[in-house]
Amino acid sequence: MRLEVPFWDALEEILEKESLTMSELVTRIDKKITGFGNLSSAVRVFVYSYFYTLAKRKGPNLPPDLGWKSEVLWGRTSRTRSR
Repeated sequence: MRLEVPFWDALEEILEKESLTMSELVTRIDKKITGFGNLSSAVRVFVYSYFYTLAKRKGPNLPPDLGWKSEVLWGRTSRTRSR
């Protein structure tokens, strides 16, 4: 999966706040978000939705069964890296 650095950073923040592994979160995203072409796109949509919803002071609803309690982050220069 290829993502830009800010998306990796955002995923790491979500994982820490939600006490999940990367595998657990990506599996949930893959099962619940469809229609975005590929997994990388689905992850980007999830990350955007997660932080956008928090900014609107609502609890995100994707993927289900998570306690939503993270804070907004960004900062690094955008570049692509593989994990």
